[in-house]
Amino acid sequence: MASDDPLATFIAQLKSPDSSARADAAIFLGKLGDESLVEPLLDVLDDESDYVRDCVVTALGELGSVRALPALLDLLGHKNPHLRTGAAQAIDTIYKHAPEASLAALKDAQPVPRLIDATRDPSPLVVDVAVFLLGELQAEEAVNTLCGLLQHEAPMVRADAAAALGQLKATQAVPGLIKLLDDEHEQIRQCALEALAEIGDPSCLPRIKQVADSDQSPAIRHAARTVLKQLKSGRGGSGLFGKLRGAFQQKK
Repeated sequence: MASDDPLATFIAQLKSPDSSARADAAIFLGKLGDESLVEPLLDVLDDESDYVRDCVVTALGELGSVRALPALLDLLGHKNPHLRTGAAQAIDTIYKHAPEASLAALKDAQPVPRLIDATRDPSPLVVDVAVFLLGELQAEEAVNTLCGLLQHEAPMVRADAAAALGQLKATQAVPGLIKLLDDEHEQIRQCALEALAEIGDPSCLPRIKQVADSDQSPAIRHAARTVLKQLKSGRGGSGLFGKLRGAFQQKK
């Protein structure tokens, strides 16, 4: 006998013998925004159908609950590349929805080794989410990995690796960040400047002066002058990151 409760009907449908029905149920439940649905969805995260699992992962991201983060982190190492990418997107969505609660949940899950492994993923999206989270988690053990990613082929990975290293104030990243000041992408040069500003190492001053004098972008030249002024006055590091971003955006 069918239930009079539509919600209960769709939860029960997650266990249907028909994979299309299970997928439809996951899609529907994900649209409801009800965090009480996280557990029923987690229960079917090991569905035998790749498509159903993809739908469940997407639904968990849409629900935005930090309770799904540990299971989604585990999926970053799954053999199915679509599932890894979907999990990365879901993690990113949840983090943006509730950054403080997500950060606390991630710390409890001790994810750094898994995130470092995820930076080797063939998907730039998976790598980028892992890099971003390593920066947010202040994962000092990931500095060498992040330094290597400054040369990643994907611009978004290079940008987020620079930002993460700035958050970590990683002085060993300075040579790689100085190289990024020649990157063809203006946004990446901006990120490199911001990271160098946060690190506050005076050894980068000559190269930043060159950028201030000769970069093709007026916004980057202005931002570089801001960095020079702050570093020369000994006021680099904490707080300069946001000021520099404001200076950059003002001149764009």
